Amino acid sequence: MTIRALAEDVFDTEAALARAGGRSEPHPFGEVVSNPAYPHIAMVNGLLGFRATDWPVDRLERFLKVATTDPVVRAALDQGLPPVGYRPEHKLAMTQVAEPQSSANPAISVERVDGQRWSDYDQLIRESAAEEPRPWLPAAVEEWIALKHWQAANLPLEWYVAYDAARPVGRIGLFQHGSTGRLQNVFVRRQERGRGIGSSMLLAMTERSRQLGCQRLTLMCGLQTTLPQLYQRFGFRPVGEWYAWVKPIAHPPPDLPAPQGEGRGGGVSKTYRVSSVTSEAPPVIWMS
Repeated sequence: MTIRALAEDVFDTEAALARAGGRSEPHPFGEVVSNPAYPHIAMVNGLLGFRATDWPVDRLERFLKVATTDPVVRAALDQGLPPVGYRPEHKLAMTQVAEPQSSANPAISVERVDGQRWSDYDQLIRESAAEEPRPWLPAAVEEWIALKHWQAANLPLEWYVAYDAARPVGRIGLFQHGSTGRLQNVFVRRQERGRGIGSSMLLAMTERSRQLGCQRLTLMCGLQTTLPQLYQRFGFRPVGEWYAWVKPIAHPPPDLPAPQGEGRGGGVSKTYRVSSVTSEAPPVIWMS
C-alpha cells in the first residue's frame, strides 16, 4: 500500500469507532457526530472533517471537538479556536510496518477485561483522567467509563489491564475494523513507568491483532511529543497527520446544532476564511 492509502486506512478506522458511539450526519461542510447519553464526551459530540469556508468561530463553539486533516483548514482553526478556549490535540497517524524491536517484562501479564477486572480498569481510567492538563469533571469521567463498558459489549473492541502480580499497572485497548486493528488508550500508572509495562502491552496487542486476522495495526499519538519515537521501536511508522481542537466544559454542554443553525447568541462573532478542500484531500476523521 502507498503512504496515502495507509493514512486513509488509519483515518477510516478512527472514523468508524467515532461513528459507532453516536449518531452520524454527513454534510458538505463535514460530519456531525452526537450522542446525548454522553454529553461531556467530545469523542461522540463534535464536528468531523471540517471543510467549510467562511464560518464564524462562534458557530463552531457549539461543538466539543472540531477536527480536520486539511492543513489549510488547520492554519485557520489554529488562529480562531484557541482564543475561545479550545486546546489543540493534533496527532500523528502511525501504522505498524516492521517487527517490534523491544521485549516484554516477564513479570507483567496482560489480561482481557471482564468480570471483576472492570473495577481495576475503571480505576485506571480515573487515574489517567486526573493526569490530564485540565482536570475532567466527575460527570465526564463517569460518562467515559460508561462509554468504555458500552463499547466492550457492543463493538469489536477489547479492553485489557496489565498486572504486576495482582496489582493493576496499565491499560490498553484493541479495536478491529475489517482487516485493521487500532490501539486504544494506552496508559501506565505514573509510579510504574520505565519498567517495560507499555512494551508488554504493545507486544501483547500486536500478537492479539494477528490472532484476530488483522493485516495492519494502527494508532494515533501526540504530534508534538516523544511518543512517535517510542512507537517506532515497535515497528510503527508515521503515515499522516490529524488535527483537532477540544473545548473543555464546566457544565453540561448545549444541544448540538442543526446543520443550518446560527452561531450562539450573545457572543462576538469572529469570522475567518479558509480555502476549499480539494477532492484529493485524504478522508477526515475525528476521535479522542
